[in-house]
Formats: sequence, structure tokens, C-alpha cells
Amino acid sequence: MKYLSIWTPCALAISALLVGCGGGEGGGASAPPSTPTPALYGEALEEAETAELVAQKGFNFGTDYKVDVSLSVAEPAGAEGYLSLYTEFDAASGRPDYASRIVLSTLDNQGGYSHSMRLPNHVTQVWAEVWYRDAPTKPLKQMLTVSNGVINETL
Repeated sequence: MKYLSIWTPCALAISALLVGCGGGEGGGASAPPSTPTPALYGEALEEAETAELVAQKGFNFGTDYKVDVSLSVAEPAGAEGYLSLYTEFDAASGRPDYASRIVLSTLDNQGGYSHSMRLPNHVTQVWAEVWYRDAPTKPLKQMLTVSNGVINETL
């Protein structure tokens, strides 16, 4: 019984609201009849079929390209070094977008890194950071530019 006494006023209020807001031709304002919008330009162009599309000879449909990376540190800290490469960064502030990291690797014994990788076609520069876990040196940070599929830099 208690359940009915709680819901009865709510049900009556909702019913009254729905009945009071019924359709019909109540107000005086009505929308003007719609008319088709005329074309802005002359005749419509014929759409090409997929089979009719032709790419130029030698067109590359690839979405990425190979890059040979060769990096070295001018003054290695003598401790184990790490390299991070990023595709998104703000060069002015020296901050990469950490979600865009594409390489995390250790440096070799001479403080170098040599590897091939693939980059998306729109990426022509990467941000490099070299840091040492047990050395009191600050991380080395530098923007690197891809030139003819090669990055060859000394940090």
C-alpha cells in the first residue's frame, strides 16, 4: 500500500502534463511551406566510377617510409645510456608528447645507436632524448630531421 501511495501522485502529475501538452492545432504560428532549394551551380557533374580512377605511374600508395638512424653521443657519461625518439613534440619548450614515443632503447658501449625503422609519411622530424640512469648529467635533447631517409646526428 505504501508503494502505491508514493507513485500515485507522480503518475497523476505525469498524466496531466502529457494531456496538457497534447498535439493539435493550438498556437497561431505555423512554419511556412518548404520549397526545394535550387542548385547553386549549373548542371551537376558526373561522378567518376572507382574503375575509372587512374594513378600516375610510379605513385606510392604506402603510408610510411624507411629511415636509417645513426646517432652518437659526443661525450658519453660512462654509464648505461638510454635513447627515446618521439614523433610529436614542442621544440620551443623541449617537451615531447610522451604518448608518441616510437623508440626506447639502450645505447651501445660507445654511446651510439644504429637501427632502421619506419615513419609515417607526414613525419619529417623526430625528437631525441638521451639520458643516463646513474650519471649526474642532464638529459640530452635535440630535434632531428630526416634527410633522404637518413638521420645521422651527434648529440
